[in-house]
Amino acid sequence: MAIAGGVILLLFMVLGLSGSNQVAAIGSIAVVLGGIVSLGSNVSTLRQTTAAMSAADALRSDLINTIDLRVVGEGTMKRI
Repeated sequence: MAIAGGVILLLFMVLGLSGSNQVAAIGSIAVVLGGIVSLGSNVSTLRQTTAAMSAADALRSDLINTIDLRVVGEGTMKRI
């Protein structure tokens, strides 16, 4: 949304629909660049988190498969 807002503000200033203010132009450029950086950061963090979750799930599955599990029923218990 920040990227779109910055681009729209820049277009308004270029087309003369709003006042030509240098501070607003610099601010809209900063918003566009900040939005791009934020988007890239969030995407890379999501990819890293997804990869870490997949690795942890694979490790958990491997650990469960190495356990020698036995089914315990009512007939196998002895009363003391």
